[in-house]
Amino acid sequence: MLTVSKVEAAVDTFLEKAHIGLPVAMDEFWSGILQEHGTGAEEFQELYQLGVNLGKLYRAMHSSLGLANAVLSQFESPRLRTAAVWLLQGRIPTEGKVLDLGCGSGVLLCLLASCYPNARFTGLDKCKEAIQIARERVAGLGLRNIDFQVGNVARGFGNTVGGDYDLVLSVLLFHEVLVEPQMSEAARMRYYHFLPTGPIDPCFSVGELDESIVRKLTRNAALTSVVKVLRPNGTFLSIDRWPTIRELLKWIRLTETHELHVLLAESDHIVFESRGSDDQLMTERLRATVFRKVPAQRPTALDILRFRGPQMSEQACQEGSYEGDIAELLYSALPRQVGFAYQAEYSDGSGIERCEIGLSGDFGYLYRTTSCEYRSLVLSPCSIFSRQAQSIQEMFRGHFDSCTVTFRGCDPSVLQQLRIPLKETFGPRTQ
Repeated sequence: MLTVSKVEAAVDTFLEKAHIGLPVAMDEFWSGILQEHGTGAEEFQELYQLGVNLGKLYRAMHSSLGLANAVLSQFESPRLRTAAVWLLQGRIPTEGKVLDLGCGSGVLLCLLASCYPNARFTGLDKCKEAIQIARERVAGLGLRNIDFQVGNVARGFGNTVGGDYDLVLSVLLFHEVLVEPQMSEAARMRYYHFLPTGPIDPCFSVGELDESIVRKLTRNAALTSVVKVLRPNGTFLSIDRWPTIRELLKWIRLTETHELHVLLAESDHIVFESRGSDDQLMTERLRATVFRKVPAQRPTALDILRFRGPQMSEQACQEGSYEGDIAELLYSALPRQVGFAYQAEYSDGSGIERCEIGLSGDFGYLYRTTSCEYRSLVLSPCSIFSRQAQSIQEMFRGHFDSCTVTFRGCDPSVLQQLRIPLKETFGPRTQ
């Protein structure tokens, strides 16, 4: 296997040959494409600024090979480079068949095909303009082990591209394929990922969230086709955003219903820097999830949270205060003695909050979780945990004044160890 530095050099050499460059300042980008690509660039700029129709924007981008390359260079080259380097580290079969779903104008697939001349590559995309550009690209690069076809992945493609693939690959595709069909174009633009748009079950832990998701899953034509075209020991590899634990859980559980089994040990995070429309650099993180048809041990919801969670633990946590995924991970790992717990249901119907104060070894903790999936954890030594008493008192009394409060547990001996006076903190109503 090549070293990472040699893989990076090979990727950079190919991208230069394919005329994929690096992002520039947005003013420079717009002036450059308008000067070089005329009417096609004008249409692309107008649609980009309106931001209302991704389909038209995608087609306009592929009005010519030169414009497609310019747009890819500006908006996609950091992702393309990072994903290619990751894939070329032993994740592509040196022989056999590879299918790329949502291949666009084929830059990534052409790069892979150039590195593995003994393998056969097929790209599929619903945009005929993108496929035409991909075929022009192949001709210009002189590749003979690759072909492209027009096909709608979302509607199923099992009878379109043949079968017996060793690898089915998708990059930034399924968050669009799985979006609810009843959503309008405007709703897709506002909320591109496939969260439910209607009422959701209140979930106070990742386990409850997992159970809620599993109850509502339905079959999907695209994933059914993935299973159909894969060899029995083939691999499905998806690179996508899944920015929240809800989306990642739903993605993994949905694949399970199609008898595709995730291998978290082989899955990974792909991290790169990209330039936003305001010219500011931002760090992006994609989830690369690996699946096989061969049965494997089903990961728990906490396993999936841990897989998603490493980047969260790098955040600076002020004074033992944690939020989001890391809060739930830490809470789940704590040996806990509950001192006081209650549930507050807001009278305006906006949600439910559960609060728990307790003891974990030499530490006291305050854990808050809501039906809207907010999590927070305060963790500090017992010797100073009593400093939390005033904020706990204010929180509880605020809840009592504006919510329907239900007590869920009380152990005065634990509160005594935490130096939290029961009556003074929670009032006579707890007696």
